[in-house]
Formats: sequence, C-alpha cells, structure tokens
Amino acid sequence: MALRETDIRTGLYTPGFFVAFGARVLSFARKNGYPVSVLAVAVEPSGRAGDTEELEKASVVLRALGEEIRERARDDSVIARISDNQIAALFPRMTYAEALDLAATIRTSFATKPDSSSQSSREISKKRATVNAIAIGVASTEDGAVEISDLLRASQESLESERVSA
Repeated sequence: MALRETDIRTGLYTPGFFVAFGARVLSFARKNGYPVSVLAVAVEPSGRAGDTEELEKASVVLRALGEEIRERARDDSVIARISDNQIAALFPRMTYAEALDLAATIRTSFATKPDSSSQSSREISKKRATVNAIAIGVASTEDGAVEISDLLRASQESLESERVSA
C-alpha cells in the first residue's frame, strides 16, 4: 500500500509523509552542514470542542495557516497536518533565529482580524472560523537534534511551554 501524501481535509502533507521526507532532509542537511528548523503550530478555532463543525473549522484554519506559512517561507518547506488542530512545518536551511522570526510573524498575523488582502485570511473569513488561540513551538538542528523525531519532540515541548505560559 502506498503512503498517502496529503490530508484530505486540508491538502497539507500527512504525518507519515512528513516524517519520511523529513528524515531524508535531515540526512542531507547533516552531510552538507546546514540547519533545519521545525515549527509546531496548534490552533483553537471558535466553537464547541469535539463537534463536526468544530473539526471542519479547525481544518479550514489549518489549511489557511499552511498557506500563510508557504507565503512567508521558502519554497522548500514541508507542511503537514499532525492532528485535528495542529500542523508542523519543516524548513531546510532555516536557522533557529529565522524560525523564531517566522513564528512571531505568523502569531501576529493570526492574532489580528482577517483582512481581504491575503488569500488565507479571506478563506478564514468566508468560513467564519476565527482563532481563539494559537501556540507555536520552534526547534532546530542547531540545538543538537539529529533525527526528525528529535525535532518534532523539541518543537512540541516548545509549543507546550508556550501554551502553559499563555
């Protein structure tokens, strides 16, 4: 059976593809001496948790968030839906400092009301899916991570510590 590459609700990559492709990216990065960074992003759309409408709203927000990250990041980024309300984005050749800057930009973008200038903001407005909260965790090979699982774990820990402090 072939590995499904994209999530049917969001059009983003699946976790399995993210891990398989991420392992290859990290191997290449180690051999060539460049950094790789990962953002873990969790959103809480408005609505009641657990219902079908809430899941659809989360999918819309994650799809728009993925588009926003693609617009602001490099073409070689890999963005995947990790859970019902979370995505991860892998950035070859992005330093930890650059990843922190991107995280701040994304956080600010989604903290403000959607405007009509951005495709992703229009999509959020159209579906009336507003974000109650967003948390972003950042990890990089510059911190010593050598496997994709290390980067995902470190970005998750960073995300969780942001949720606690918020």
